[in-house]
Amino acid sequence: MTIENKLGITDATELARQEERLTKRRAKNYLKAENLKNLKWALFEV
Repeated sequence: MTIENKLGITDATELARQEERLTKRRAKNYLKAENLKNLKWALFEV
């Protein structure tokens, strides 16, 4: 049994493909917005 999702896709392979596509699109938009420049980075020494 497959759980219903917001995209209405029941095929697991197609669902995974679409989720990956959406994730990549969101990451690209995030990087375009240059949000990473506003983050503070920390270095840790071991």
